[in-house]
Amino acid sequence: MKVLITGINGFVGKYLEKILIEKGYRVYGIDLKNNNRENIFECDLKDSKRLESIILETEPEFIFHLAAISKTTFQDFKEIYEINVNGTLNLLNSCLKLEKKPKIIFISSSHVYGNVSSKKIKETTLTRPYNHYGASKLMGEALCWAFFNQYNLPILILRAFNHTGPSQPIDFLIPKLINCFKNRLPTINLGNIDITREFIDVRDVVNIYVKVIENYIPGKVYNVSSGRGYKIRSIIKLLQKITSHKPNIVISKELIRENEPAIQIGDNTELMKVINYKFNYDIKKTLVDMINN
Repeated sequence: MKVLITGINGFVGKYLEKILIEKGYRVYGIDLKNNNRENIFECDLKDSKRLESIILETEPEFIFHLAAISKTTFQDFKEIYEINVNGTLNLLNSCLKLEKKPKIIFISSSHVYGNVSSKKIKETTLTRPYNHYGASKLMGEALCWAFFNQYNLPILILRAFNHTGPSQPIDFLIPKLINCFKNRLPTINLGNIDITREFIDVRDVVNIYVKVIENYIPGKVYNVSSGRGYKIRSIIKLLQKITSHKPNIVISKELIRENEPAIQIGDNTELMKVINYKFNYDIKKTLVDMINN
């Protein structure tokens, strides 16, 4: 079975490719660079003709659409929409050219919900993004629904909550903390450390993604969440215990985001009805693996 991953060279894409290959899938990828690998095609999602030619050449049965600008602090918000919205439009249009339509898994984000008061967010919770990243993902979802309803393109949407793990880029929060504690830096600058977030291990995330294609139901929206949240402050204390290092924590006003939700934890009831997944990694194991990586 042929699977195409957009953003295959990204943090999640690499893990997803590995597990799919282990399970016997034939995997192709799209990214800005192919790293001299035959199964990866160089393509900017804004290049609709190039994208269409790759789709027609590979004829994938499943597509994981991971490629996106995912940094919530990314300054060029126009580029966020160019990639996350127009890039998604180009991909969906290309899929219409195939005689046999591929099953598409659109990787969305918990950021589509915005700042909500619910302790556990359900898929039916009102979507009201508070940043351009969340808005772009919600617009991508809207495009998916239009293609699903108007052209019968089989699409499933996964709203991924915060995830982390070994090899995540250092410009994300948990790797930034790991770098500080692993290298025993004396000081670290942080924003609000009293917010609560999920930090699912990326290895659990890709296991869930594979189970979703094994139990594929088009037209569904699922939270990819563990239902467990952690205060940043508690993760810092755990890292202090693991490493016996206690850096000076400096709270920087410029790192505190306006309208940031105090708590963001997902309700995964609907997803678990379908895949009944048991998580393999708790936060301590994830942190230890990241320190040892």
